[in-house]
Amino acid sequence: MKRLRVMPEKCSSCIFGPNSPIRPGRFEDLREQWERKANETYQVCHQTSVWDPDDPEDGPDPEDDPAVCRGWYDEMYLKRGVPVAIIQIAERLGLLDLGETS
Repeated sequence: MKRLRVMPEKCSSCIFGPNSPIRPGRFEDLREQWERKANETYQVCHQTSVWDPDDPEDGPDPEDDPAVCRGWYDEMYLKRGVPVAIIQIAERLGLLDLGETS
């Protein structure tokens, strides 16, 4: 069975970190959407959603599936308790892959 992957740690430009590339107003819009859609959505880590074939060091390996953003997982799922069905199901089935932090 396929596992649901969560990034093991926030990336350097995580939207939940101090080096977020998005403006604060846009971040608040996203937060409202995540809370409103709750059960239906989560944030995919941008480093796992884009792959540049001309620069294999940039982004994920094309064989890897997108992963849940670690900042989103920590803040929205763990801290704020936003219920997301797919994460809850993966947890219950032992299919949630939290990776290893370095």
